[in-house]
Amino acid sequence: MHERAAFRAVYLASPLKFCTTLHAFAPVLPRYFINAWEKDPWKWQHHKYRRSRERNRGKWFYGSGPLGGVQLPGWPEPGLLGARGLVEVAQKGQVERLEDQTFWHQVAERAVTLRDVMAVGDLAVILDTLLTANHRHTHLMKTLSRELIDDVDKLSLVEAAVILNAYAHFNCESRLMLKSFAEHIARLLQERPYTTVDADERFGSEAAHPQTLAVLCKAFASLKYQDSEMLRAVNEALVDRIQDANFNSVADILAAFAELEAPFEAPVEFWVTLANKVGGTPMRFLSPTLRALDRLQVSEPGLSEALGNEVLARLQEVAVPQVPPAAPPLRRLPALKVELPTDLLRQGSGSDASSSTSPEPEEVMDDVFEVMPSALVDTVADEDEEDDDAQAASKRKRRRWYNAVSRKLDVMSLDSLKVPYYAPFDPDLNYQRNLRGARVAQALEGLDTLAGASPPAAAGLVRGG
Repeated sequence: MHERAAFRAVYLASPLKFCTTLHAFAPVLPRYFINAWEKDPWKWQHHKYRRSRERNRGKWFYGSGPLGGVQLPGWPEPGLLGARGLVEVAQKGQVERLEDQTFWHQVAERAVTLRDVMAVGDLAVILDTLLTANHRHTHLMKTLSRELIDDVDKLSLVEAAVILNAYAHFNCESRLMLKSFAEHIARLLQERPYTTVDADERFGSEAAHPQTLAVLCKAFASLKYQDSEMLRAVNEALVDRIQDANFNSVADILAAFAELEAPFEAPVEFWVTLANKVGGTPMRFLSPTLRALDRLQVSEPGLSEALGNEVLARLQEVAVPQVPPAAPPLRRLPALKVELPTDLLRQGSGSDASSSTSPEPEEVMDDVFEVMPSALVDTVADEDEEDDDAQAASKRKRRRWYNAVSRKLDVMSLDSLKVPYYAPFDPDLNYQRNLRGARVAQALEGLDTLAGASPPAAAGLVRGG
């Protein structure tokens, strides 16, 4: 089964009316740990069987599948391209948003084959295209991690951010690669021109764009890797580039520092400039910033008050949901029993009345008794008890016929009856409702953090609201 099939819970035929499904837009990939290189004594076996499968391509019963070629008209097979052609075709597929998994599988396999003759920048482009296609290839991630460790000094800051973002998205962790990348990023930010390419824009604060720093910090925080020297260099670079940064990038960096439990030091002018950039910020950046300020122990009443006012402004922009109309009353179905004719009912009622008026005859007791053996009496009594127990058990174990596919008829609909019955589902309406709930939850969390961390700012916010 392909790994993408594990992203969703497929509901085929369950005896339950409702089942829990995994959100298709937020898949949780298992962590893939990439260890140091070790010799595999069985590698020749895998290579032998793989070569035999490749030789069988084109024969009968080998015309489809991952080894059968790309079934896209106008697109070449990535497995037959060279290094430069592979990069160009992958970029074209990224622009046109191709969803053919066979195509991207061949791109990854070809990148594994050509990794020694491809430039490090081209490998970063391949990883970025696979990230856009959401195609996780663990063998490629494992193989490229060793190549990137050797050629890390050839990477620019943007290329390093692209590669780390791909590894963080696919949840692949290599401690040796993260260590080498952290050292390389620290040297780039501290203006140590040790790389093989001499360019001034690759070093120092000129290369440290705030958005690039945000991607780097989010990737390290997602992979739970902390390097004090690199974080200190990122801190200094962000303080120098605060005028060019937007609030979203700074919020991501502060949240990453708080998650990694690393200190963040900045002068008062930094926080004043950041407070002036709060206006118009989406809700998803406001509450994490308040939580990060609380964890980083930053006491800036002006910034906290600006964040609180922006939270209230975002809440006021949320449209009030319309109350859904009341459901129509259900139609009651007739009882499942045979009704007696009216004549019989009248006759039965008359006979009952006559019997109630007529005197009951006295019972005549005879002195004649029927003598029966005791064993026969016990047998008859046991049979009566067994019949009663069987009838009671049948009543208790009686089950209604139920089919999971055709649950029930849609009696509430005015149209023709539909089988099977599915509740009406509007994805746009549910998304908007969940989005409103998420915004309210984030606002409550941010206001709670604001009230607990900075009481003066919270008091001013309450007076202003």
